[in-house]
Amino acid sequence: MTVIISRKSVAARILDGEHLFILNGHLIRVPHQWLSAHPGGALAILHFIGRDATDEVEAYHPKHVLQKMRAFSQGPVQLSTDGWVPLLPPISTGWIRKLSPDGLPHWHNEAIPDHSEGAPSSQILLVKKSDVSLASGPSLASIQPPPSTLSLKTQSQHSTAYKELHRRVVAVGLYQTRYISGYGPEVARYILLSLSSYLLYQRHLFFPSAVFLGALWHQLVFTCHDLGHVGAGGSTYVFFCVSLTGPQLTFSTRITTSIMVRFSRSTIASSSKDSFSQLSPTIPLSKWLRYSVCF
Repeated sequence: MTVIISRKSVAARILDGEHLFILNGHLIRVPHQWLSAHPGGALAILHFIGRDATDEVEAYHPKHVLQKMRAFSQGPVQLSTDGWVPLLPPISTGWIRKLSPDGLPHWHNEAIPDHSEGAPSSQILLVKKSDVSLASGPSLASIQPPPSTLSLKTQSQHSTAYKELHRRVVAVGLYQTRYISGYGPEVARYILLSLSSYLLYQRHLFFPSAVFLGALWHQLVFTCHDLGHVGAGGSTYVFFCVSLTGPQLTFSTRITTSIMVRFSRSTIASSSKDSFSQLSPTIPLSKWLRYSVCF
């Protein structure tokens, strides 16, 4: 028989120091060690302690990660007619779990609620490091959410509308990468910019050639950035490596353009002795490539 976990039980476990949030009606327990290893940072988890994080978790995690989360499920929770009744994360009132000198995790109060006139109910103020108290911890009353004009029913309606919108986005294939119609025109633009830069370089029009070359590297940065997202191809590691070239391309844009402009200036300066008519009528492609990719 499946045991339904009550809201009161969840609150008690949170006060005992467990990191718990709700995912699709199930209670997920986050190991303390995972806080420092979480790619999204510890705060992304701490601010959802005691809350329903279904929409946010599903939006930022791929399917295989969501499947792994099931292993940390503590069981189904008790839901109201409008879903889970949230608790207030302890960090919202300045409470956080840290290792104490004895090597064990304890509650530390690093901030206090701001009750000044005109301040929002969720505002807290950090306290000085020397004033951080090692108290018993948050109370049951402190993790109860303050009154809000946004009712739980309204929040549930918003969540339902979001899920329907997401379903429609998936249905029309907006998450599917269109390599031909999407990246095809981009590739054609890169070829046009490359040819323009090379042809101008052949005709000793170095400054316009540098402009087209700089535009080429500049535009390539956008594609490399897009390919860095998992959704662009589905492979985290391959497209992450491709995305790493983005900063290098940005640096190359500035350096290469600067080199080409300086080269054009030096050529113009030397033309007072040697006219352009004495220069080679064509410049090998290898020489242009050396100037375009050397940096």
